[in-house]
Amino acid sequence: MRSVGAGGTINLAKELKVERLLIITMMKLNFISCGVEHKAQGLEPIEKQILLFWAVDHTHHLRRCSMKMPRSCDVKNYEHWYKVGTYCVMYFNELLNFTDAEFHCRNAAPGGHLASVHSSPDNNDLNCIVLKYNKKSPRIWLGGFEFFNSGKWVWTDDSNWDFQAWVPGEPNNQHNKEDCLEMNWKEKGKWNDDWCPTKKNFLCSFTNKKTN
Repeated sequence: MRSVGAGGTINLAKELKVERLLIITMMKLNFISCGVEHKAQGLEPIEKQILLFWAVDHTHHLRRCSMKMPRSCDVKNYEHWYKVGTYCVMYFNELLNFTDAEFHCRNAAPGGHLASVHSSPDNNDLNCIVLKYNKKSPRIWLGGFEFFNSGKWVWTDDSNWDFQAWVPGEPNNQHNKEDCLEMNWKEKGKWNDDWCPTKKNFLCSFTNKKTN
C-alpha cells in the first residue's frame, strides 16, 4: 500500500508512470534476443535503458553457454550426448507428459531416466543444453517428483536430493495437482512444480560409469 503525505500526489503519479513504462517496455521487448538498436527506436529514454540492460544480460547468458557447452559424452554410441557431472545427458524435443517422458528416457539408454541435478554448475550446464536446442520454448521436464503429497521430493533415478533451484515461492503444489518438476518457468534455470500430465520436452540422463 502506498502512503500519501506532503507531495504524495506527485510521488504517486511518478510511481505509476514508472510502473506503466516497465509494463509497456516488457511488452515491447517480446523476448527480443537480437537487433536491439533497431528495436530501441521509438522508445522513451528509460525504456531504452531497460531494453539495453535486458539485452546485455540475456546475450551474456547465451554467450556463456555457447562458450562453455558441456563436453561430449565419452561412452560408445552416446558421443552425441553431453557429459554433465557424472551423467551423460541429452535433450529430447518431443512433447510428452512426465510419465511418458520417463519411460522414453529408460528406452533411450541403459539406465536412462529423466535428468537429476546435484549442483549449481550442473544445473547451469543442463540449461545451456536446453537453450542450445530450443531457446524459444525452454520449459522441460526434469526427473523430480513429490512423493505422494508428502512435501518430500525425489529423483526417478533414485539419486540423493541434494540440490534444488526453485523459483521463489515454489513449489506450491497448486490445487494439490503439481507433483512433477520442470525447469525454465518464469526464470531461466529455475525450477517449478507442475501438473504431471502436461506435455513438455525433456532431458534424459544415465550414469557415466567412467567418471565414478
